[in-house]
Amino acid sequence: MEKIVESQARPAEKIGIIDLGSNSARLVIVQLFGENHFMVEDELKESVRLW
Repeated sequence: MEKIVESQARPAEKIGIIDLGSNSARLVIVQLFGENHFMVEDELKESVRLW
């Protein structure tokens, strides 16, 4: 079994997800770990109105 040295490990990636609906806009910032894990770092939700 090979041990991964921290300097060789891939850093976690951060992405932002934008959800625009007819009544609200939402931004979620997540940090990705591997293929199936993530952690929500921040969220912002605002009410919007389409004309």
